[in-house]
Amino acid sequence: MWKWSKDVVGVKKYFDPFDTGLLGGIIMAEKIVGLISCLLCAVPFLIIGIFEKNSKEPITFWSGDKTLKSKVKDVTAYNLEMGMLYQKCAFAFMLSGICCLISLGFGIVMLVLDCTAGVYLMYRSYKRILERNS
Repeated sequence: MWKWSKDVVGVKKYFDPFDTGLLGGIIMAEKIVGLISCLLCAVPFLIIGIFEKNSKEPITFWSGDKTLKSKVKDVTAYNLEMGMLYQKCAFAFMLSGICCLISLGFGIVMLVLDCTAGVYLMYRSYKRILERNS
């Protein structure tokens, strides 16, 4: 898709989507916003995964779940596995951010997959971890 610009001295006659001119700068800004958004999603998961794995209380998957204390027998093993699960989720969001830098469309597809199939896979993993440590 070629778009013609006004005839101004020093400005190309057309802007190509793959050019590094004016349109290229706009696309790069969108890619950086995509990266920052994905990193903002990844940081809470990374913090939970790193700092909560050594906790004496079981790491909750659902907010406000009070039944874990009675369900989980081996809290240390459970927290280590849950910490790794949260870190994997953070890594998936970081990977989506990097994909946004490479190709914005591909990064958005990765982000949608993280938020749909990724949440489902995380839930299935949580159920397996809970089953193993109960």
